[in-house]
Amino acid sequence: MKKFTLLPVAAALVACFSVQAADSVVISGKGMSISDVVAAGQPGATVSLSNAGLERIEQSNQVVLTAAAQRHKIYGITVGLGPNHKRRMIDEDGRFDESTRQRSVAFNKALVYAHNASVGEPMDQDVVRMAMALRVNQYASGKIGVDADIPKLFVEFLNRGITPVVPIEGSVSTADILPGAYLVLAIMGESDVYYKGKVVPALEAMRAEGLKPVEPFGKDALSTFCNNALSVAYSIKIADRTRTTLDATAGVVAMSLEAINGNVSPYLQHTLDNRPMPYVKQVAADITGQLDGSYLWDVNADRTVQDALVFRGAHWPIAAAYHELEGLDALLALHINNSDDNPTVIIDVNDVKVQNPESSQVRSYITTGDVTGAVQSSSNFEATQISIRLSGGALAMGHVARDSVYRTLNMADPNFTKLPAFLNEPDTVFHGFMALQKLPVSLFMQVKNNVMPVSLDSLPMAGGYDNTGSNMMFANQRMDKALDDIEQIFGVEMMMGAQAVDMRIRAGNDKMGAGTSKLHQQIRQQVAYLDKDRPLADDVVALKGIFQTLKF
Repeated sequence: MKKFTLLPVAAALVACFSVQAADSVVISGKGMSISDVVAAGQPGATVSLSNAGLERIEQSNQVVLTAAAQRHKIYGITVGLGPNHKRRMIDEDGRFDESTRQRSVAFNKALVYAHNASVGEPMDQDVVRMAMALRVNQYASGKIGVDADIPKLFVEFLNRGITPVVPIEGSVSTADILPGAYLVLAIMGESDVYYKGKVVPALEAMRAEGLKPVEPFGKDALSTFCNNALSVAYSIKIADRTRTTLDATAGVVAMSLEAINGNVSPYLQHTLDNRPMPYVKQVAADITGQLDGSYLWDVNADRTVQDALVFRGAHWPIAAAYHELEGLDALLALHINNSDDNPTVIIDVNDVKVQNPESSQVRSYITTGDVTGAVQSSSNFEATQISIRLSGGALAMGHVARDSVYRTLNMADPNFTKLPAFLNEPDTVFHGFMALQKLPVSLFMQVKNNVMPVSLDSLPMAGGYDNTGSNMMFANQRMDKALDDIEQIFGVEMMMGAQAVDMRIRAGNDKMGAGTSKLHQQIRQQVAYLDKDRPLADDVVALKGIFQTLKF
């Protein structure tokens, strides 16, 4: 059942994520949406690779092989990685005959083994599936140069329910090279996978499905683990979860306004027309939409002209968070339809505008003959823009959480509510919610720590060649934990708000809003009014669960 009125602007964003398992997601290398990525990550979803996408994959691979045959120095293919970039790894003539191919296979396998070093808990299966699907789409963009067997096998894994087990720790997001190596190792048949509800050796699952392991050569290994697909897929999931949390806040804020006999003037549209910042009017309308029929619309002699800022300004940080999510969505949508590879591949390079096209340096990058293209060193895996947007959303959610904690503290204070201290039952010696205040304060200390930016925290690696990093994976992990705590913080606010509303109903203010009344009823179905001291732990957990169900 729909609990609240959804923001008109947010509704379009939520539609990207409210996806059931699709019959089929067609991957073409162009126009893939965030909802397509999410759909591909669901259990039972199937994907297919379009003919046009497959053609671009084969074209870009041919550019790589031609460049190698023409003795171009290609990072990670004809020469080594990092400090080994000056060391040639295949024969001088660059031809991929059978002998050279086997040396390239050996080099590719060595690359995978050397990067197979991430540890920790495995990433969620849906995140890994999303990463594989968006990576296939990037392959199909024709900007990577991988052999077609790699994306074809990814598609088979997705359609047959084979998901690599990927330990999460080890990425600094100058590409997820350590966790990403597990994707290659899986299609090589040399790691573990989830298959039919169990963790089994990849080779066992592949044999059961009639699939053959690949032998990566050329650019295959590097193109499979040297990218940010896992971090980006995780960011998509974090954005989804953040939006779901934001969508549930309007009803909670509205009930807290009723709890303190709040003033609605800061939320009126003509008030906000004087400073129409992004999303603010929509959030304010959503909050007041929960108050239809509430006593707050009636003049009340006890109502103050101005409430504490966390009550009269709750819409501002919520709007800021929606605005950050909008920017993050735009970057993620751009990312999944392009390549973050090093080296990067350009097919039909003569059709592309480039600076100083006739210079000897630029011409040296371009292949000659029947296959015209280029394989060039790049830093396109640099994820700082996405990481900074992710951090912006995290900081905004920190403000949202802080305001919730302050509202909880204010609701326990008679100076703000004119109700008994700590919302204790009147004329008793009970403690009410005095001790409970420590929980949201403690949780907010953790939230504050976890929403702080980490994109600047890096050290030089790989002999000084990898001397920066965006820490996007780490930012995702921290935001995941922060959202756990934020959900619990709002659960406590709901508990306090429901208690205060009950006290006002007893005093004759019994006209709750249509939306807040439904929320109040839902709370009271699981958590009773606090008429005397009792253990609150189970109530607190239940309220977090209720908050998590306030979805659309």
